[in-house]
Amino acid sequence: MCQFLELEFSCSSDNHPHRLRTRSICPCDNPLGCLAEEIAASESKAESETVIEDWEDGLFSIMKVDGVCGDCAQKKTKELEDKEKILGDIETNLVKMDQDLDRLSAENLAKSRRGIPTLSLPQLHDDRAEREHEPETICSSGWCKGLVAVSLDGRRGFFCQKHTCAAADWGCLLDKQTEWSTNPRKRSHIVTTTTITYSITLITIVDRLKASQDLLENRASFTTSILPFTIHVDPMVFQWPWIAELCRQISKELRQNIDWIGIKPPSSRPTKLLDYACGHGVASRALAPFMSTVRGIDISSSMVDKYNEMAQQAGYMAPKMLAVQGDLIDPKSTPSPELNSAEFSDFDVIVMCMALHHIEDHDNMILQLSKRLRQGGILVTVDWVAESESNCFRTNTDQLKDMASHTATRMGFKESDVRRMFERAGLKDWSWKWALTRSLVPREIGGEQQLFLARGRKP
Repeated sequence: MCQFLELEFSCSSDNHPHRLRTRSICPCDNPLGCLAEEIAASESKAESETVIEDWEDGLFSIMKVDGVCGDCAQKKTKELEDKEKILGDIETNLVKMDQDLDRLSAENLAKSRRGIPTLSLPQLHDDRAEREHEPETICSSGWCKGLVAVSLDGRRGFFCQKHTCAAADWGCLLDKQTEWSTNPRKRSHIVTTTTITYSITLITIVDRLKASQDLLENRASFTTSILPFTIHVDPMVFQWPWIAELCRQISKELRQNIDWIGIKPPSSRPTKLLDYACGHGVASRALAPFMSTVRGIDISSSMVDKYNEMAQQAGYMAPKMLAVQGDLIDPKSTPSPELNSAEFSDFDVIVMCMALHHIEDHDNMILQLSKRLRQGGILVTVDWVAESESNCFRTNTDQLKDMASHTATRMGFKESDVRRMFERAGLKDWSWKWALTRSLVPREIGGEQQLFLARGRKP
């Protein structure tokens, strides 16, 4: 969706409403959207003024939603053309399959008349194998955007042939019949799946809608004190479906908890936000309407470039919103002299999302962030809850540990551990809460997980 949005903001200085016509709500290369895009998508009364319930005191109202971006329309046309091509290839292969099956039946009939044993196709012993799915459904793994040519396996969602078969413990859908695992730990999550080998091998998907790099080659961008400072991270990782959905969830949680965080509407006094390990700026764009100045810091230069690009696309120009490359744990390696200036100190709010589990020295990280808060400033972290407290069963634990060994220092946090970090940094008014809903991530990297939000104030 790409539309234009007309907003109305309440001005706290003279109590006079201001109307603002934004640029494109959703940039054509941005699947994550922004505050305006999500609101516009959820509102049915687009032509009338609708007060957003999550924003107290009528601070923000939708006045009008209309228009279509030409670039977005062009992109949509290209996507439809690509889908039509792929569906055409599938149809061609299906026709060929039918022809081969007819030939096989004819050969069997001829052999049976001569008393020769006939070939038989594998039988479907479980109707759950014939899960219905649309032929244009994209693989749910997040590892690629290949189309689904096979049925469900034991995980949630539809998976392409490559990523179903990659899970060796689940069996391969190209086998005549997937056997039950003998491993008790995995057995409860397995669905016995059967398929017709001959048919599946005839169905091939010839193109990908858009290729993405392997997860093992796209490590997280914020790996302070673990990876070299010159690390390059492809921002394409944020277009993986499960990461895009996780970003939307984090953005929504932050906006819905502005009172809990302690954020107030913009006033005559300038307010500053720091988004550390900012990535492409999910937290920054979520909280920017409440801030006079927003700054981001990330160890990855490519993420910094993407952050600044998406800030401009969202209508936030410098000096309102700007990110620089940097590492607060190892400042000597930081190529940004701005980090030593007043511009990057005395923040009202500092947010760090999904980065703490990549940090080697958690206590030092929280301490360094707290030093950049003004007196009374708030530090917020968002990350995974430890399995022991969330009761989220992590599938493929050994595989997950191996994949994360180069970037992640732990798989989640207990409330007591995070509270201890905050208290050691001298922060007060501790508070902790879980996200309203759990997060769905690919089975290969843990399965369903629980987010937490933690908050502390500098006295």
